[in-house]
Amino acid sequence: MVFKLILIVLLLFVFLCCSSTKTVEKKSPFESGKSIIRYQNHNQEENIGPNTIIVDLKIITIYKEAKEICGAKKTKTCLVEILDVNKKGFGLRSNFIEGQRYLISFTEIKPDLKPGNIIKATVLEFPCLKLDEISNFLVIKYKQNKLQY
Repeated sequence: MVFKLILIVLLLFVFLCCSSTKTVEKKSPFESGKSIIRYQNHNQEENIGPNTIIVDLKIITIYKEAKEICGAKKTKTCLVEILDVNKKGFGLRSNFIEGQRYLISFTEIKPDLKPGNIIKATVLEFPCLKLDEISNFLVIKYKQNKLQY
């Protein structure tokens, strides 16, 4: 019995010694001379969240007075025409249709935004509580588009 115990311990010791001789030297990419490639998300709109649409819009009218959207008065509103739907998130209740005009609200309207400008916008869709409207759209960010349609 003692002999079996010593044999098991000896085999275990030999097994552990053999497996530890195969050490892998880990080097950082700086030590190995390899260059590190970091993928920067230059297009931050690449991954969009739920109820989000990325579109190209043409500003038709910027309203100075508050407009009613989904039964609520919104102060920063514009009438826009959809030029192109670039990307859609999941969970949308309604779709933007190219060529259609929509009254939508903005989180902010920059002073350089004028009627006729074309912008690339990230738009969130919110459900509307009024029965005659399906959705309320809010532009959360935009940038002037250099391309003209």
